Amino acid sequence: ATKRFKAAGIAMAPLEEPLLRRARPVGETKMSGVWHSVLFFLFLAYVQATCFLCTCLLVLGFSISQGWLTAHYLTLLRTKYATTTASHPVMSDSEGPVMYLANHRSWGDFWTDVALLGGPCVVARRLVAVAVPASAAFGLLEGRIWLFDRRKKHSGGTTAFFAEFYKRCRSCCLDKGVIVYPEGTRNREPRGFPLKPGGLAVAYRLGWPVQVVISTNKEMVTDEIKGRLGFGVTVVTAVSAPFMPSDFDSSDAFIEAVKTAWGNMW
Repeated sequence: ATKRFKAAGIAMAPLEEPLLRRARPVGETKMSGVWHSVLFFLFLAYVQATCFLCTCLLVLGFSISQGWLTAHYLTLLRTKYATTTASHPVMSDSEGPVMYLANHRSWGDFWTDVALLGGPCVVARRLVAVAVPASAAFGLLEGRIWLFDRRKKHSGGTTAFFAEFYKRCRSCCLDKGVIVYPEGTRNREPRGFPLKPGGLAVAYRLGWPVQVVISTNKEMVTDEIKGRLGFGVTVVTAVSAPFMPSDFDSSDAFIEAVKTAWGNMW
């Protein structure tokens, strides 16, 4: 374009540096952006402080439900919930294990998904303990967070390792299901990434029912990339019908059915 302008005798002034920078949202000043960041870190500090307090109470024999605690955080943020017309009821995990397959959008997942599903356990990488140590300590002590090392290789096979890992972790928390983020990474696109089949193969091997839970706007509740909180955000959720491994003749058929439901819920 510059060459064409020069050939036509049109002078083209270089863009000034401020114009090349990413524009701020409409109505936001530099100072308001700073206050957004301050609120974000104050909120994280509050989360860590309350989790530390709950850990101390747990050591003394007093248990605070993680479902109640995460719902408390969302009350402070005035978060609202809505479901789609095609959504199914959430399967109860009080009488047996349920694997909830949720989409991973931000740190906000750890409050919104846990509160939405009644305080189940969460499978997460060990790096989570670095980012939110008090939350990780509380979850580990209560048996509600199952940490694993993604980089570690398993001689007996990944599926066999995770099947045993899930069984062992759930033995400490028999009254709750577990949230798994099967895309394997954070995804903020308006569509899901292809599912990794390993986690679904584990569910089939264990005989645990699976339910797809897709929620939007979670990254607007807590955005760790921009350092922002969202107040009054409506989280919209679509929940699939449960998939029972016993209803399928093979692991491949089970995996394909869940993958189809994952796409449909989006």
